[in-house]
Amino acid sequence: MILTLGEGNTADLPWAAPAPRVLLSLNMRLRVVPPAGVLLQTIGLSSALQTLAGAELTLPSSASEPYRTIFPFQIAGSGINWFCGRANLLHRVIADNSSTTQTGTRYQTSDITPGGLISAPDTVPSPSLGETVIPPRWQFADDGDFVVGIRTDVNETPHSWERPNLTYAGLTSAPTSAVGLGITGRILVLLGTTAFDTANAQRWNCVRWSSRYDYNDWTPSSTTETGEEYISDGSRIIGGGNCGRYGIGVWTDQSFTLLNETGDIASIFAFDTVDDSRGLFANAAWTMHGGRLYWLDQNKDLVIYDGGQPQVIPNPLKATILESVSVEQAPRVHLVSSEDFHEVQIWVPASDTDVAPNICLVFNTVLGRWYTWSLVRPSWSQRLGVNPALGID
Repeated sequence: MILTLGEGNTADLPWAAPAPRVLLSLNMRLRVVPPAGVLLQTIGLSSALQTLAGAELTLPSSASEPYRTIFPFQIAGSGINWFCGRANLLHRVIADNSSTTQTGTRYQTSDITPGGLISAPDTVPSPSLGETVIPPRWQFADDGDFVVGIRTDVNETPHSWERPNLTYAGLTSAPTSAVGLGITGRILVLLGTTAFDTANAQRWNCVRWSSRYDYNDWTPSSTTETGEEYISDGSRIIGGGNCGRYGIGVWTDQSFTLLNETGDIASIFAFDTVDDSRGLFANAAWTMHGGRLYWLDQNKDLVIYDGGQPQVIPNPLKATILESVSVEQAPRVHLVSSEDFHEVQIWVPASDTDVAPNICLVFNTVLGRWYTWSLVRPSWSQRLGVNPALGID
């Protein structure tokens, strides 16, 4: 497929030359278009990047397995890189330094899918009563030297790529089946993963962390930081990850907890239950925006956290979209931050059969208003020229 990276233009319109530099985020959704330029479908992705309008990036297409994750990261000498992930495939994308304002940004792509991946169908089965379904989705954490990735709730160990050449290594001694991850102080933390005692049925609520500087050392001992802990509130961990200045966030279906280092070798992490009544609606239903943390709770309320007590944001449009979300649609719901438009966006599938979110409810953090999102927006034509690093705003 051809992914047209552009904002505020329909897929069959010519692009300005020189092309305007525009913001792309999950709300922009990569458009799948054939050579004739007819819009076929849109798909949801999970991070923000900035590029030149009009550029085209060719990646293998799959109607049943869309790309769900874009992860941007910096490598000295090659600028911004992106990992573009489908359930069973991973591509690296970098900008071609020969790009000009006349050509638009050109891209180089490579398939970096780790060998021997367990097949993980990108489907949402009808859940049993009380069951939480977490479809496979790439999630990454970056410590500046290593990028570590998992596929959520898949029975495999994490994957690691070392800078500057992105040398791959499987973390084969790490626990499996994590639904979230974070890195702090060069310690890798896995959420909702298998316990050290793998027979322990409580692994759904297990948080484990590696030795410092060694993401493949997970055996508890008196000389390493490795350890594990259980979240007591809720039936299972739904998701979580690095939450900026707040630490590593962990959500169950009923609670929100923050992990931060104690500086004590005997305890390593402090587990602070921030809210024992508001969990996470879906694995990707949280985001950082403007230095604050937002998530959609199990009651389909948008919650904001800026230290202190989390607050629910009143939503007069909740009934228009969120109240009708079914148990089959729920696992696909996700949040994304659009900083330039001051928006926190809640994306949901329109029906049980949609494989990607395609309707959106938006909260404007400056205006304090809710509205539904429109795909048509003006390009920022005043922002012209090539951005060699394709930086993240």
